[in-house]
Amino acid sequence: MTAMAFAAVAAGGAAYVFIYPLLSGEKRAEKRQKALLGAPDRKGPPGAAGPSRREQVAQSLKELETREKGRNQATIEMRIAQAGLSWTKGRFYAVSGIVGLTLGFLLLLTSGPLIALGGAFVEGSGCRGGCSVS
Repeated sequence: MTAMAFAAVAAGGAAYVFIYPLLSGEKRAEKRQKALLGAPDRKGPPGAAGPSRREQVAQSLKELETREKGRNQATIEMRIAQAGLSWTKGRFYAVSGIVGLTLGFLLLLTSGPLIALGGAFVEGSGCRGGCSVS
């Protein structure tokens, strides 16, 4: 019985090793990567032919960060309007605080004070600090 179980596990492991790369797309990803890179890197003298790969990646990351910062600057008023509410900013904070205190009280009754404090904080703070809903 145990020999059959070990054989089944070994066969499954072997199948996993040989079939998984085909199913996961790793082979295709490697081919695409090789096609994009073209010929292998031919390193010449330092500083010979333009910026290094590391500098190019750093520059691309900086460009992406600046684009993202410009895109995600939604204010509370904009988010309230997107939600279809006609509340003011103060009313939103008041409702968030009341709901947070209510949840904290209910959690205090049903569980411990630490969980109640955490739940009240999370609910009361809402997603004002940078929650992105996409």
